[in-house]
Amino acid sequence: MRITQSDDERLIIVHFTLRYVVMGLLPPLALIGFVIYGVVVLKAGKVTANDWQALLVFTLVGLVWAGLFSLGVRKSTFDFDLLRRELAWTHRGIYRKRTGVLPFDRIKGAMVEVWQGDKMSSVLSYRPILTMTQGTFPLIGYFAGGSSARWKYDSVVATVNKALQTDAASQMDDEILEILAGGQRLAATEMVRKRFGYDLAQANAFVASLIKRSPT
Repeated sequence: MRITQSDDERLIIVHFTLRYVVMGLLPPLALIGFVIYGVVVLKAGKVTANDWQALLVFTLVGLVWAGLFSLGVRKSTFDFDLLRRELAWTHRGIYRKRTGVLPFDRIKGAMVEVWQGDKMSSVLSYRPILTMTQGTFPLIGYFAGGSSARWKYDSVVATVNKALQTDAASQMDDEILEILAGGQRLAATEMVRKRFGYDLAQANAFVASLIKRSPT
C-alpha cells in the first residue's frame, strides 16, 4: 500500500497484492521447465507412460494452483477528491472489477484494525479501515507483517485522517463510550481488542481508563 499523490486537491492510495502474483506464477514457470525437460526426453526417445502421467498430473496441479492464486490478485485504488469531498474506490482483479463512491460526510475517520487469528498465537495481522457513520469499510484484507506492516498502515491512516480533517482516535473513544452507556462493557472490550490488538487484560485496562477520563 503506497500513496501515489497527496496534495491540496487529491489523495490517491494504491494497493497491489504482488505476493499473489509471484506465488501464482511459480507453478506455471515450473511447468514450463518440466515441459522443456519432457521435450528433451522425447527427442532422446526415452519417454514412458509414467512420464506422460506425471506431466499430466503436474499440468493439472499447476493450473489449479495458478487459478486459485489468481483469484487473490487485485489492485485497489482509493481516490480521495478533497474538492468534491468524496472517495472513489476501485478493486480490480483478473476476473472482475468493483467500484464505488463514498461521500466524506459518511466517513468518520481511518484507523488500523488488528486481528489475532488464534488466541494462543502471537502473530497479528493488520488492515486499514474507514470508520463510517454506519459500520466500517475495510480498505484491504488483513495482512501479517509485524511492526513494519503496522508502521506502514499507521502512516497511511494518519495521512487519510489529515486529508479528511478528522480525529479518529477521539471518535473511537466516543464509539466505545456510546457502547458503555448502553451497559455493554463486554462488547466495548471486544471492540478495543479488535481495533488495537490488545489482550483481555490490556483491553479491560483501556476501557477502565476511558471511563475514568470521560465526564460523568
